[in-house]
Amino acid sequence: MGGIDPLAATGREWLVPLPYPLKLGNVEFKQMDMTALTFPDNYFDAITCCSSIYFLDDMAKGLKHMSSKIRPNGKIAANFFGKDAFLPLSLLFKRRYALFRPESDLPEEPWEKLSDTAFVESLYHQAGIGNVSIWHEPLGFHLDAPETWWDIIWNTGYRYLLNQLSISERSVFKQRHMAEIASLCEKKPRWIDASVTIVVGSAL
Repeated sequence: MGGIDPLAATGREWLVPLPYPLKLGNVEFKQMDMTALTFPDNYFDAITCCSSIYFLDDMAKGLKHMSSKIRPNGKIAANFFGKDAFLPLSLLFKRRYALFRPESDLPEEPWEKLSDTAFVESLYHQAGIGNVSIWHEPLGFHLDAPETWWDIIWNTGYRYLLNQLSISERSVFKQRHMAEIASLCEKKPRWIDASVTIVVGSAL
């Protein structure tokens, strides 16, 4: 069993020690480029890609590379956020960002295309993955602290936009954006949609 940190190149590690012992002796965590995995071909029975496929510039190519590491008929599973995930916080984020970069055309959410079932099926088929099953899970959480939202921003595709700001701009942006998020949470925790789509296919 292995765990790959897909964000290693960004300089931020998100793989942390497990908070409780699972008593598993076959677990290994590595930092590795998910588009250039060094494992032999046909190495795994299954691969899971948790909320990270949308970080790839060429998702079909990345999926094809990952599927090459799976034995024939092995499973490859991925999940990503739904189209309306994080509203209204994501809207506030974009409005605030536009004040810093008014000339920028804000891109769609990195996972927005993946909310289209036909697009996902096409993506998997381009990668040579068959027997595709897709379903949706209506998840969410109560936001009770602005810092939680900042963690989400920094560990999702929104970080791409933050990286377009200078360090000083980012500091001011964070201060002002966190202030408006705090105002949403001051009376009671706010329910935030975090629905996900799950896709499972078989390597051919």
